[in-house]
Amino acid sequence: MRQSAGMKAIVTFMFSLFVFIYGSISGFASMTETESEVLLNLLRPKQITGDTSLEDSYPKIEAQVEQQLTTLSKLSSGELDAMIKSYNKQINYSVKEIADSMMDHSRLTEMDDSTMAMVKMLCNWQAVQEACGEFEGVDEYIVDMSDQIITMSLATKYSDAEKNSTTVSVQFTYDLARNVTLLDWELKEGLFDAKIRKGSDGYMDDSVWSRIYELEERVAELESQLKEN
Repeated sequence: MRQSAGMKAIVTFMFSLFVFIYGSISGFASMTETESEVLLNLLRPKQITGDTSLEDSYPKIEAQVEQQLTTLSKLSSGELDAMIKSYNKQINYSVKEIADSMMDHSRLTEMDDSTMAMVKMLCNWQAVQEACGEFEGVDEYIVDMSDQIITMSLATKYSDAEKNSTTVSVQFTYDLARNVTLLDWELKEGLFDAKIRKGSDGYMDDSVWSRIYELEERVAELESQLKEN
């Protein structure tokens, strides 16, 4: 499938974030005066916990996450669906492995590679896209880094969510060791809350099950091709 502008932007974000993180470990000591001024204008975290070795990088990481959220919110439902189907075809896990991963699509599992994480992120956004609307910004965020995993919890603003008095929290997870990222959305106090979040009873919304079925069909297709060969 030909990559849409949205897909290209998301893939570029994943790569640039990886380059930025590892370049920034030593790069902040040699920043120019202009670069320092730009950093001062970025949103700094309200709270930092855990390992603080990369805390100077957090404002720029957060700015890149905002770019990602902007790109996602501008995708049409058709573009989003096409992207999910495209990435589904690249997954080489068994049906059980896919189902196990998607059962808790709000976090990265040990088996998730960048492709599986991308599908989870896109499904997470698809589940809340209608309720959220267009991304408008971040009010504040907190950061934790433990075991080489950065977790940002962002209090965000979305156009349609605000109209319905719904608050939207976004969690960005970045596994530094594996270079795998994930975004997840949590809506509270809105009409859509019970329908789009995995509850304590293990409920998953229809869109997630739909993706599992599509992946199941893809696995069956691959198994058939292997038998023919």
